[in-house]
Amino acid sequence: MDDYDALNERFYKDLEFYEAHYEELLEQYPEQWIAIVGQKVVASSHDEFDLVGQLKTGGPPPGGEVELIRHMNGNPEILIVPLL
Repeated sequence: MDDYDALNERFYKDLEFYEAHYEELLEQYPEQWIAIVGQKVVASSHDEFDLVGQLKTGGPPPGGEVELIRHMNGNPEILIVPLL
């Protein structure tokens, strides 16, 4: 498996985690942006720019370098942000 395939696999596992725990996440993080890595919420904020800043200054979280970032408000928008 090359790096691209591994990255896709991690992303889809995180997406599956998000979908399986959607109601719980919505209750726990209402109107917040969350970042999911390794099937865990690794950061949250009411402001998406603050969330990205947290991820950049903290370095890549354990489990991956790409975060699934989601606004927990019932809107289906998903952002994928690679950390440099």
